[in-house]
Amino acid sequence: MIHTTFQVPCMSNSPYIFDATMENFQQKVMEASASTPVLVDVWAEWCAPCKQLMPLL
Repeated sequence: MIHTTFQVPCMSNSPYIFDATMENFQQKVMEASASTPVLVDVWAEWCAPCKQLMPLL
């Protein structure tokens, strides 16, 4: 089950870094990955390692 109760705004101006939602995941991630490698970073607000990586990703 996917929960979408917490979202951090995208902190990048790059067109290659974006927030995916349940509504746009199919288009922005699944369909785009057919022609371009896509990295998906899944994280949780309670996850300390996730918070450490957030500024780098």
